Amino acid sequence: MKFYAIILLVFLHFSCDHPAKTKHYSTTDSVAKKSGTSLPNEMFNEDGEEKGKRLRDTNNHYLNRLLAKVLKAVTQHKSDKFFTGMIDTSVYHFKNMYATFQFGNIFSPGRKHLLVKRFINEYDGYETSLFSDIYILKGNRFVRLISDTADIGYSDDAIEDVNLDGFKDFTVSQYSGAGCCPRDDRIAYLYNNNNGEFETVGFFNPEFDNKNKLIYEMNYGHPGEVSITKNKWNGVKKVEVESISPTHFENRVDSFVRPYSYTKIIYPSGKEVIIKSVPDEYKKLRNFEYFILYQE
Repeated sequence: MKFYAIILLVFLHFSCDHPAKTKHYSTTDSVAKKSGTSLPNEMFNEDGEEKGKRLRDTNNHYLNRLLAKVLKAVTQHKSDKFFTGMIDTSVYHFKNMYATFQFGNIFSPGRKHLLVKRFINEYDGYETSLFSDIYILKGNRFVRLISDTADIGYSDDAIEDVNLDGFKDFTVSQYSGAGCCPRDDRIAYLYNNNNGEFETVGFFNPEFDNKNKLIYEMNYGHPGEVSITKNKWNGVKKVEVESISPTHFENRVDSFVRPYSYTKIIYPSGKEVIIKSVPDEYKKLRNFEYFILYQE
């Protein structure tokens, strides 16, 4: 009888309900938690295009929040002569995003502008993207004049008088990490004092001769393939003056006339002239050595 009692107690012990151990996810990722986002099962099945769109939409959401915070802060200081600041994403810690801004007589003494620069660093210092916006204060409201993105090799930006007309301009520089050859790509937003707005001018591998108001640019390619163009300023317009390039034998890029000569094109007529040597002004350029590397 005692034996059956023991068997019964053992059976009751193993037949009782024992709750399974559970994991508590109350300490979820701070980004998802603070932003109120969730990770639906569908996102694990999305293709590359869908994933890219989702990431861009998410980035834009937080970038827009940054911009809204800047505008709210500056609105309270419209009467200030000059107001600057920085707003980061410390509230929701998202992809090292932050924004800097300047407000006041940035480009001319007669008008107030707001320059907003929003940065995003998705890869811990590997590559930074810049989202830049320029507003003008008209009456009591901000009107956006410029909105641009530099996300392929963004390297620098500056407020400087690019076209030497006495008014500051805004420039953004990019240097792509991929490519065979010099690739200093710049965009200048030139201030137009007639209307308070901006003209956009692009440069590629530029070198500036401010004394003579000239700009020299070398296009993209290997030595022997590239030309150097000389430009001059006409207000906020960049005007081509001439260009020089190696003279090729029978128009073959891989074959050169010997002894070496150069083809100069004169603008705006497009007239071509063969010259035996490069003018001294070109020899002073930083890119000149690269330009003649094809010569043996």
